[in-house]
Amino acid sequence: KKRLIDLKMVKTYAEITRNVINKYSVMNLDMKELLEDLDIIIYETETHDYENNLTINKRDESYYLTVPKGFVLNENKFRLCSEIGNLIMHYESSDFSNMNQLKYESNEFAANFLLPEELFKKSITNNYDASTNMVNLEGMSIDFGLPLNLITRRGQLLGLFP
Repeated sequence: KKRLIDLKMVKTYAEITRNVINKYSVMNLDMKELLEDLDIIIYETETHDYENNLTINKRDESYYLTVPKGFVLNENKFRLCSEIGNLIMHYESSDFSNMNQLKYESNEFAANFLLPEELFKKSITNNYDASTNMVNLEGMSIDFGLPLNLITRRGQLLGLFP
């Protein structure tokens, strides 16, 4: 049985999670602090097996994020928040028949968590240059601490950018 993606549900999960830990702004999000707030222990390993396949696993009643030594958390906010979304939304799931759908939902969670629509729109307004009639996407990238391609893609998905 194919499950339909409920984008409203994914957005709700992201909003609830953000509100629970809302002691700081996503504009200045520190991933180490976020992981600590969620009681996720960072485990550095010498091997590079986890470099392209980050996962959060439960072991002995604790959650562990295994990363390669030297992994820069704040440079990988979207990937990490996608894994957090996967943990929050799919931890109880035993149906892995549609991994693409689960990954899509986790990525939607990360986008809604890191780039909430209202804050995103406010950043567009703050970075709009009336003299050129253009939005400074680099400024938005700096505001959120996320790569330019994620800013552009989020704007496209929200129907705000061509």
